[in-house]
Amino acid sequence: MLKNGVEPVLVDFGLSSYCHADDYIYYRCGTPGYVAPEVARLEKGQKISYACDIFSAGVIFHILLMAKPLFGGKKFEEVYENNKNMRFNLQTSAYSSLDPQAKDLL
Repeated sequence: MLKNGVEPVLVDFGLSSYCHADDYIYYRCGTPGYVAPEVARLEKGQKISYACDIFSAGVIFHILLMAKPLFGGKKFEEVYENNKNMRFNLQTSAYSSLDPQAKDLL
């Protein structure tokens, strides 16, 4: 619980599951701006690993730390293209003031 009495909660695992299926029901799913780029570029029949979930957790950490999304864009298509092609910049002045340990974790 935070000092102001707010208790943060991560939600929206509606598509999450763990299984050993040969084929995915939905081979590409997730929210643009949060999914790993390999998920956004996934072709039918390809497989992904749990590393994609770690990437998404990192995106959430970035949003919590910086109060802004990792992948910029004003429209859905722009965010999706930036996400799919890994277009982001961690070299701006906003990142220079971060605590070195937080920056390393990010």
